Amino acid sequence: MKKLLTLILVIASLAQPVEAASAKGILKSTGGVLLGFPVGGFVGGFRGAVNKAVTFSKGLSEKWGGGTLAKLGGYPVGVISGLFAGGTVGAVKGMGNGVVYGVTDPFTEKNFSVHGEDLLDYDPFDFKDSGLNEI
Repeated sequence: MKKLLTLILVIASLAQPVEAASAKGILKSTGGVLLGFPVGGFVGGFRGAVNKAVTFSKGLSEKWGGGTLAKLGGYPVGVISGLFAGGTVGAVKGMGNGVVYGVTDPFTEKNFSVHGEDLLDYDPFDFKDSGLNEI
């Protein structure tokens, strides 16, 4: 565990712009990473799971014809697959945001993956707004 914390401190200090590489900036970035990684992963996983469960269940039942049988099969299969796929990818995206924005923009909405209009305004498969694009 000490090696992991040391590695996070080194990465946070190296990722700082020269003018922000003060003790206060390094501590703020380190705190942003240490809190943003688990919180962003949890929030991103939860939001991604909910978003994709809703999307997949509606889409799958419509794809299968939209009738009663399609809804009986499409909703549960879509919810289960959406929870798994959206939750997994959302957690990875959230952890990435926690690390990247923890260094560059600590303690913000993007650092903790709570940005957006509402709970469903989070697409785990869209990495355009992700901190992972800034690496």
